[in-house]
Amino acid sequence: MAPKQNYTPLNTPREQIMIQIEGKNMLKAPLPMRAPPEKRNMNKYCRFHKELGHKTSECHHLKDQIEGLIQQGYLREYVNRAAKQDK
Repeated sequence: MAPKQNYTPLNTPREQIMIQIEGKNMLKAPLPMRAPPEKRNMNKYCRFHKELGHKTSECHHLKDQIEGLIQQGYLREYVNRAAKQDK
């Protein structure tokens, strides 16, 4: 199992960030979900994948892309500065 990614603390939920930057060509299309459709949770919807299976707030592809943009110097307005100073 891969080590858990340390994500930058945010001041806004990732789904809201995704909504704010939609149409700005900042996010790449996500990789397809790996779990077969019959094993997915049909009560959870991912707005990023536009599929059932997990919540948008749980989406690793979205988390990774937002983190990558932050590391590249974008989306600074969504970084929780107070949480970063606590480290």
